[in-house]
Amino acid sequence: MSDLHIHESMAISQAHILVDDIEKPELSEEKQHHLTNVRRIKIGTKVTATDGKGAWSIFRFIGQSLENIDAVHYSEKREPALTVAVSLTKSGKLDLTVQKLTEIGVDELILFASENSVPIWDESKQSKNEQRLNRIIQSALEQSKGIWLPKLSFLSSFNDVAQVSGMAMADYNGDRITSSCKCLAIGPEGGWSP
Repeated sequence: MSDLHIHESMAISQAHILVDDIEKPELSEEKQHHLTNVRRIKIGTKVTATDGKGAWSIFRFIGQSLENIDAVHYSEKREPALTVAVSLTKSGKLDLTVQKLTEIGVDELILFASENSVPIWDESKQSKNEQRLNRIIQSALEQSKGIWLPKLSFLSSFNDVAQVSGMAMADYNGDRITSSCKCLAIGPEGGWSP
């Protein structure tokens, strides 16, 4: 999960971006456009960046690149890690679910098809949807000023999800979730199969 004690500089930065290399960050044309035209960040403005692996720093936006003005900071990953397994849902709902789970700092997102899942993804759909969901995750990480990029994975069935250590099902009629829960499974719109 994200640090609860965010560095003051990160909290007041006007933008937070995900980069491949925190030591030598490069801005793609898309990121440059986003910073200048969408976010309206002015040259000379302080921004923060992360590599999505716990490292972050403060930079000055200088148009086509970033100038480092601070040391690189490292944040430990929260323990225990939290995984959420989500059954495939109708278009749009899954995107919002993935976005919000990323924003609150979930460590891993597992998507799976269950008996009552409405969409069924074949291999080509899974690849296309995985790319889209990874873009949503990256954008949500930037929006929430997160520093740990959640892992996105796919399992073929609920039986595979049930094998995940520390898994609990979100079920209105089920038992209370205990502190030993490390993975919460959220069912499909049609409910869990009996």
